[in-house]
Amino acid sequence: MKRRISIGVFVLVFLGGCSSVNVTTDYDRDANFRKYRSFEWMKNGKAGNDEPTLLNSELANDRLKKAIEHELVAKGIKRNTKSPDMYVKFYSRVKDKIDVEHYGYRYGPWVWSWGAESYADRYKEGAFIVDLIDAKTKDLL
Repeated sequence: MKRRISIGVFVLVFLGGCSSVNVTTDYDRDANFRKYRSFEWMKNGKAGNDEPTLLNSELANDRLKKAIEHELVAKGIKRNTKSPDMYVKFYSRVKDKIDVEHYGYRYGPWVWSWGAESYADRYKEGAFIVDLIDAKTKDLL
C-alpha cells in the first residue's frame, strides 16, 4: 500500500536488539499521502534548523534522521527547507519498569514447608514516535 508511510520498519531495525518489540502505527485514513512530495524537520512547533534529539545522543539522533530520510526519499518525498509540504518531528521517552512474576507453591526440604516464589525483572521501556504534520493546515497526518 503506497498510501501508507511506514515508519515502523526502521523502528524495528533500531530496536532490533530488544527481546520483544511492539510496534504500532496510526495515520489519518483520509489523508492523501500522494500529494506530499517534500518535507522539513520540525522541533518545538517551529520549522527550521532546530534538530530533534533522542536521549541527548547525537549518534542515535543522526542515525534515526538518516533512517527517516531514507524511508521518505524511498517514497518519493524529498527534503525541502524553503517550502515543504509536510514537517517531520520525532521524539522518544524511556522509563524504568519492573515486572514481578509469582510462581505457585513449591515443596521445601520437608513436606510441611510450602511457599511461593517471586521474581522481579527491572528494565527500561521506551517509545519512539515520528510525527508527520501537514505544512499548510498543521494537521497531524
